[in-house]
Amino acid sequence: MVCSHASDFLLKQVNTRKRRQRGKPRVATMASNGNVTMAAMSDGHNWTTDSFSNTTLALTTQSATANRMALYRLFLKEPLILTAIQIQSIVPWFNLAVGLPGSLLSFFVLIRMRPFTSSLLYLCALAVSDAAFVVVALFYYYGYKFGTSSRAWACQYAFWLSTAFTTFPNFVTAVLGIERCIAIWLPLKVGLISTKKKASIVVLVIAIVSIGTAMPACFGWYFNWDLNSCQLKPEMSSFILDVWYKFLTATVVAPTLIILIVNILIVTLMLLAVFIVFVVTSGPWAFMYAVRDYWDFGDLYSAKHVYMTFSLTTLNHLKDINHSTNFVCYILTARRFRAALLDLLCCGRRKAGAGKTQFTATSDISTRPASSISGQLS
Repeated sequence: MVCSHASDFLLKQVNTRKRRQRGKPRVATMASNGNVTMAAMSDGHNWTTDSFSNTTLALTTQSATANRMALYRLFLKEPLILTAIQIQSIVPWFNLAVGLPGSLLSFFVLIRMRPFTSSLLYLCALAVSDAAFVVVALFYYYGYKFGTSSRAWACQYAFWLSTAFTTFPNFVTAVLGIERCIAIWLPLKVGLISTKKKASIVVLVIAIVSIGTAMPACFGWYFNWDLNSCQLKPEMSSFILDVWYKFLTATVVAPTLIILIVNILIVTLMLLAVFIVFVVTSGPWAFMYAVRDYWDFGDLYSAKHVYMTFSLTTLNHLKDINHSTNFVCYILTARRFRAALLDLLCCGRRKAGAGKTQFTATSDISTRPASSISGQLS
């Protein structure tokens, strides 16, 4: 969902840059809610500050508004745009129906496992962040139904929190993979390196960094009460477009590379499943924003505009689905998790050995402490 409410501004920004390069006049631009904002024209007059006849200004504004709104209505009837609207209306509720219960169940199952290791602590942190993202994202997309003030809150703060909850699990997953490597390659030192206290500190640091690096989402936009929509602050546009978006891309690419290296060094079924899902859901988004300098929207509401809008909307929501997949990955790949889940659903532990809930180290390295691998679910 990162950058979703900024996509309309990006369309305007790209078209504005093109018009400047071709020397064409700047025309009225469409706000995110369909309203029209008049911009400076090439004749040197500023439509917002220079003195004009009120009648002339009104007629010109009405004509520009009518033409632009007619194009906008046709734009909304395009099959790809209708599909994008359907995707945007379905995914948040899908995450609520699947992702939120799955994340909560994952948390309660993981928190009850014994011994409770640093690996389980990381997985609990992932479950909490996924659940929080689902709630914040739902409010972000549907906050307007609760009134304008709620929509203004969603414009800045919900966008900020959702960005933080998107960045946080990427790096926690990478750290979890690194810990698995330590358990395999340094079995005699894993007891000193991988502790719950150190894991708690790592989770806290990642949370602080994620919240801090997502702050531009809070301060870069403001709610325009006249247009009833989110607008990027002019003084922040250069930083947001040229720096921040590239950083967000790096928050996906860097953990992906780390997890890939981990899966090359060690083969862990659960991490492999998480990695595949992560690449499938977040990889296209990362690639799209990595080549943002080459985006071509064409003319406003043109066929290229339709295609790019559909692509950005689809990739943003595909990335959101990643927050609903961990629970499914655990069930499919982790036998110990399935047994613990059955115990929880049965309102208590089953008979000892019935579900094989006690983890037994099967490694051929006899000197490796059992606690070093007890966090592995499978």
